[in-house]
Amino acid sequence: MAETEHEPARPALANTAPEASLRGEILNPSVELRERLKDATRMREQAEAEEDAAHAKVVAAMCKERSARASLAVAVSDEQKAKKEETDAATAIFTAALTGRTERSPGAMSEREGEAVKRREEAFVAKLTADRAVRSATASRIAAAAAAEHALEEKENAQSEETMLRIAVLVLDVEVRSQAELTGMLRRMRKVNEALKNGLRERQMGEQREREEAEGRRTEAVRDAGEASSTNEATQEANRNQRAEAVPVESPRPEETFKSRVELQEKLKNATRMREEAEAKGYAAYAETAAATHEELTANTSLASAASDVQSAVEELSSARAAVLAAEMALVVAREHQQETLVKMSRAISAESSAVQAVRDATARRARAEMDEEIVGLAIAHAQNEEKALRDTVLAELELPVDEEAQG
Repeated sequence: MAETEHEPARPALANTAPEASLRGEILNPSVELRERLKDATRMREQAEAEEDAAHAKVVAAMCKERSARASLAVAVSDEQKAKKEETDAATAIFTAALTGRTERSPGAMSEREGEAVKRREEAFVAKLTADRAVRSATASRIAAAAAAEHALEEKENAQSEETMLRIAVLVLDVEVRSQAELTGMLRRMRKVNEALKNGLRERQMGEQREREEAEGRRTEAVRDAGEASSTNEATQEANRNQRAEAVPVESPRPEETFKSRVELQEKLKNATRMREEAEAKGYAAYAETAAATHEELTANTSLASAASDVQSAVEELSSARAAVLAAEMALVVAREHQQETLVKMSRAISAESSAVQAVRDATARRARAEMDEEIVGLAIAHAQNEEKALRDTVLAELELPVDEEAQG
């Protein structure tokens, strides 16, 4: 308090100008952050819409792939039926050849076998077309899944950006509120300090006036008491001198003696009363000094309490900032985990694509093997037909009955 007592009073503008500039510096980033948050929210909503559209495309591609696979299954079933019909036709021709020439109808048999071969070829072409459609649908589904993964990644990035901006806006709001509270506390502390300085100045001036008045009254009372005592001493000295001389003198009249004594007693009473009044005023001044000291101690206690509140607010602000930093660290860890998950998902998609390609290669090899098998079967049937025709020709030239041929 001794240092702040002689401190010059600061103007109001000097106190409020830095606070206003500080509020401006805080509010401008707040407006910018809120604009960025609006942009991030709009981008996040757009990314969610794109993700929904990508998922719809994935579902449509999956439905198309299922339909193509169903068509492929139907084509494979038709091909199997055509193969069976072709085999049945070849078996019927061979059986007719074995049972005898009279029961054979080579034209009808050959036509039936040709129709079976034609249906089998058409079924094979339909199967190849269906397989091609399945491959195209699978490729479309994989591309749609990749686009959906990309849209999901963009949406998660937009959500992360929006979350970080929301945290930044909340932190800035907390800082603004804390700054406002601290500014209010500082303003109240300055008011309390000014009130304390004014009260101390008024108390000192009052004490100075009271001391001057008491000193004046005390000096006047001492002077009056000195005059009265000097008059009394002069009277006593005159009486002693008169007795010592033993010379008969004319004694004063009783009226004059009584009057002088009454005047002296009145002066003594006045001096005593003035001394008592001065002492009473001194006691009152001491009481006022004690009361002002008590008020000063109370104000110092309030000032210490306000400083403690400011320190508590600063500690709470530090704790809030630490919590915000911890949340940001957790967000960074979550984003790293998200990146790892996306990498794993990309690897899984690559593995799925490799597996799909392997399935395609195996399907192509199976189709080629089936075609080779069919070609070999056709060659065997053709060789059997040629052998049978040659055998029939030989038997016809030898003019042997079929039963004897069968027995032979």
